[in-house]
Amino acid sequence: MSVSIFAEKETTEYTIDSEGNIVFVRILEDLSIGKQDIYNAAYNYISTAYRDTKYKIVNNSEEDGLVIGEGEYIHFHEASYPPSSYFLNAPIILRVDAKDGRARLSAILSHYTGTRTNINKREEIHDRISECPPIANSNKGEKLYDRRKKLYEKAFVVLSEKVKKTLGELENSLKAARSSAASATEDNW
Repeated sequence: MSVSIFAEKETTEYTIDSEGNIVFVRILEDLSIGKQDIYNAAYNYISTAYRDTKYKIVNNSEEDGLVIGEGEYIHFHEASYPPSSYFLNAPIILRVDAKDGRARLSAILSHYTGTRTNINKREEIHDRISECPPIANSNKGEKLYDRRKKLYEKAFVVLSEKVKKTLGELENSLKAARSSAASATEDNW
């Protein structure tokens, strides 16, 4: 019996900016709608789609085609490594830069927040994502090295998937705006 192993080409889905934030970017080309329509669709999406995750618009400019919203993935990852349980949140910034026919969607993540609890105490978590596994190596001398490594490696996979889903939903919203703009210009009888 022979076994073949196929190595997938490793793709970088994110970058790390100068402040140590994790940035996921998706560029949309050929949207066939103007900057104003893209801005309106992005504004509507961010202001209404994520009320349950506490999104709010923190900066917007129709003239510049810019919409920035802040929010948080609440309890996006839970894990139990006895005697402790972990409940992780991740604040996120969604940014849309619009130009005629084009948009750049960005999701910016800085920290894991949340709590670590056990029978005796509850501690707040505030760890920079870029300083946690799998992005950064943990200190092997750390007492909880294996738990921390497993926790943050799994959390990053879950968080990455949530970000991709959010960017995909935002992309679909912008494409739907394109479809509705196109149908509005057609003669309706």
